[in-house]
Order: sequence, then C-alpha cells, then structure tokens
Amino acid sequence: MFTNINKVLSRFKTRPNIKNKFDKGNLEKVLKEKFGVEEVSLKSNRIEIRTTSNLLAQELSYRKEDIEREVGIVLGRGAKKKEIIIKRI
Repeated sequence: MFTNINKVLSRFKTRPNIKNKFDKGNLEKVLKEKFGVEEVSLKSNRIEIRTTSNLLAQELSYRKEDIEREVGIVLGRGAKKKEIIIKRI
C-alpha cells in the first residue's frame, strides 16, 4: 500500500528539470570544496565556471583535466562530456 520513500525520491530526481537542478547543486558543491570556485552554471553542452580572481581563473584553466574528472564523477560516467568554460567576472 505504501511506497518506499527512496523509490519515490529516485523517480522524482529523474525528471529532466529536477535532475538538472540536483546535478548543478552537487557539481557546484564539489567544485567549491575542491577548487574554490565561486559560481557554476550547468548548460546542456557546457559548464561555465565564474570567478573574481585572475589567479584562480588561470589555475583552473591549468587544472581542466582534474575538473573534467570531478564532473564525470558527479554527473556519472555515462553523462555526455561537457565543454568547460572558465570566466573571470
């Protein structure tokens, strides 16, 4: 009669708009913790990382492979590879 809450949440998270919000939140959290990123935007084919520091922007551009690896872990290995754009704001 009752449905397991985990089953309900997993179905809820797979809805397209909801999944994108969860992915963005998880990705933002990981990139902030590991790389000190200030803002992250998750688009369909790219990830925009924004920072106010020139030094951090330069370091992030050198560490794109590390960022790509973390993105793969957070979004799942089966996720389509996304272009990573680093901007100074």
